[in-house]
Amino acid sequence: MKHGLTLIVALLAGCAPVTHPVRPPGRSEKVRPGFDPARVRADLVKTARERFGAQMTDEALGSDAFLLIEHYQGLSLPPIVEPNGSYRYPDPPFAMLIRRDGQWMVAKSGRGFVALAPERAMALQAALRDRSFWRKPAYVAPECTDAGLSLLWLKIPRKPVLIRQGSCGGTKLGQRLIFLALDS
Repeated sequence: MKHGLTLIVALLAGCAPVTHPVRPPGRSEKVRPGFDPARVRADLVKTARERFGAQMTDEALGSDAFLLIEHYQGLSLPPIVEPNGSYRYPDPPFAMLIRRDGQWMVAKSGRGFVALAPERAMALQAALRDRSFWRKPAYVAPECTDAGLSLLWLKIPRKPVLIRQGSCGGTKLGQRLIFLALDS
C-alpha cells in the first residue's frame, strides 16, 4: 500500500502541466555579465543627473578632476514606508566630487559643491597617491554571494582615467576610497 501511494503521486506529478519561465514585461535589455566601462559611465551619469541635476553634473564632468561613485547594497536594506503607506527601497549611496582650486569639493543637493572636510580630503589624497591603487584591475569579479557592487569613475590630471566595477569582496584599497567618498 505504501508503494502504491508513492506510485500514484509519482504518476500524477508526471502529468502536471509544463510551465516555461516568463520574462517580466518591459525588460527588453539583455545584460551581459562582466565589465562594460560604457555601461558604468552611463549608470553614474544618469544617477548624477537624477540626484544633482544636469548643471552640477556637467560642471563635474567638465572639471579637471572628478570622482563619481555609486554603491549598490548586496543584501537589501529594509524598505522605506512612504506617508501614503506604500513602500520603496532606498536609493543606492552616490557621491560626486570635484577638485577646484586645489581643494576637493563634494556635491550636496540644494547647496552645490561644498568643501570636503580637511581630514577627508587628506585621506582621499593619500588613497590616490598610493601606487597600488592605480595597479588594481578595472573589474573585480564577485567573491561572495551578496551581489554588492561599487562603481567608480575617476579623472585627475597626469593619471589615466579610471572606470571600475568592484563586486563584493573587491580590493580593500578601492573599497576604502569608495566609502570615504560616500561618507563625505
